Parts: sequence; C-alpha cells; structure tokens
Amino acid sequence: MIIANPIFDTVFKFLMEDLEVAKRLISTIIDEQILDLEVMPQEFTSFYQKFGISILRLDFKAVIQTETGEVKKVLIELQKSKNALDVRRFRRYLGENYLKTDTVAGKRESLPIITIYFLGFELAVKVPILHINRIYTDRVTGRQVQGKDEFIEKLTHDSFVIQIPHLPTLTQTKVEKILSVFNQKWVIDQDNRLMMSINDVLIDDKDVELIIKRLEQAAQDRQTREQAEMEADMEDGLDQKFLEKDTKIENLENKLVKAQQLAEAQAEEVRKAQQLAEAQAEEVRKAQQLAEAQAQEVRKAQQLAEAQAQEIEKLRQQLAKMNK
Repeated sequence: MIIANPIFDTVFKFLMEDLEVAKRLISTIIDEQILDLEVMPQEFTSFYQKFGISILRLDFKAVIQTETGEVKKVLIELQKSKNALDVRRFRRYLGENYLKTDTVAGKRESLPIITIYFLGFELAVKVPILHINRIYTDRVTGRQVQGKDEFIEKLTHDSFVIQIPHLPTLTQTKVEKILSVFNQKWVIDQDNRLMMSINDVLIDDKDVELIIKRLEQAAQDRQTREQAEMEADMEDGLDQKFLEKDTKIENLENKLVKAQQLAEAQAEEVRKAQQLAEAQAEEVRKAQQLAEAQAQEVRKAQQLAEAQAQEIEKLRQQLAKMNK
C-alpha cells in the first residue's frame, strides 16, 4: 500500500488533523486511555523556521484515565524535528506551556504536561522509543515512595522520545507497530522520500489501519502532496548548504591541523636549537672555567718561579759576600 511519508511536516500535520487518529496514536505512545482530545487554539500550525529549518509543534489538551481509574486533564506537547537543533528551542516551547492554565473543577489551574518528541536524528542512547518518567524516591532511605502530589506533578513532567532512525522493521508490541508507519525503511525511492510502500502485515491492527488510511489520503491529496514536495525541495537545498558548509569546515580544519603540525615542528626545531645553544653555551662555560683554571696555574707557576728567582738571588749575594 502506498502512503505519504509522515516524517515530512506537511504530511504529519495532515495526519494529526484527524483527531481520532491523533487520539489513538498518542494514547498508544503514552500508554494511557484518552477519553477526550482537543487541539489547542492557534497552536496546530506553530512552526519555528530559520535558515530553512523547522520544528513542528502541536499542542493538545486531553482528558485521560490512568490505570488506577483516575481521570485527569493534561496538556500534551508534541514536537517533531528532522534535524538536531539547539535544545533551548525545545525548552522554550515547554516553558510556554508551563505558563498556561485551564479550568479544573471551576478553578483556573496549571495542567500537568506530557511531552512527545519525534526525532529524525539519533541520540547517544540508541533506543527507538524512550519513556522518561518520574519516580518519587526517599532521599534518605533510597526507597520508592508510593503516591503522587499535585504540586510536584505540575512542576515536573513525563517525556516520550521516538528516534525514527532506530524504529524496528519487525514489530512485536502495539507501540512498535503503530509507530512503524514512521520507519524510513519503507521509503520507495531515497531520491524521492515523499512516498512509502507499507507492509500489508501491519494492517492487521485497527489503529494502524486507521493511520495508514489517513496517510493514504495524504498521498492522494494534491495540496498536501505539493506542499510536501516543496518541503522536500527545501530540505534538499538545506542538505546541500550543510554539505557545502561541512566541506568548508573540513577544509579549514585540515588547514588548521597542518598549520598546527607546522607550528609544532617549528617549535620543536626552536627547542632543539635552544638545547644546542644551551649545550654550546655550557661547553663555552666549561672552556672558560678550564682556561681560568689554567691561567690560575700559570699565575701560581709564575709566582713560584719569581719566589725561586728571589731565593737564587739571595743565595748569590750571600756567596758573593763569602768570597770577599
């Protein structure tokens, strides 16, 4: 079955505009039952664009039912990026949601936040689907504390990170199966990554079938397809710019390495010359000391000779007196 590639922002946006699809996808990722899902006003098409780079951000308000039966209202912040960007941008978006309030039991309150990140690049942790959750721990005993507190829940949040490059082709769990539509191994042509040929085996799941049908519609929707093609062209141009930039950086780094090597070689030559000069200076010093010692010996010999000459003169004078 041919579907549009949801790694493109335009296609992903089309996919998530269907709230039933969004509900099933998000519910499977966070492993909680979503009773109601609502797109936050003026947030659905929130993009960060600079130098051709974009982060797609979608905010939802959801009513979920936990495993314990608790029903609560939460904010779900979803961000998707194909490129590794400054983490401050993600933090800024998150900070904005911490400032938002909603009506709960007739009062305006801050809502707990759940963040979901779809990443088109790899992290240091090579795990396809990460859940970063909060555990209350007694700092003194190290034991896990049961129960949760509203104050803490609103100041901290759970995160889910999907690393698209690491998604498996063979799926075993529900969440792996539903996220398999993002697996880039299904791309038909690497030179035109807009279309994917999905394995029919995945369609045995109703939720996956619903998502695939929506992506099939995206592939057939002319406006979505044209916008995705423009996005792909922009991305290819950006890749070329990055390649040219990387080449320039690599050339500069090579020049820098060679300059450093030359400087180190010259420094080594200077060091050797200094050592040679110091050795020669030491030899000169030793020669000077030897010359001074020899001169001292000569002076002593001269003094001895003069003393002996004086003794001889005295003896001669005494002999002369005795001969008179």
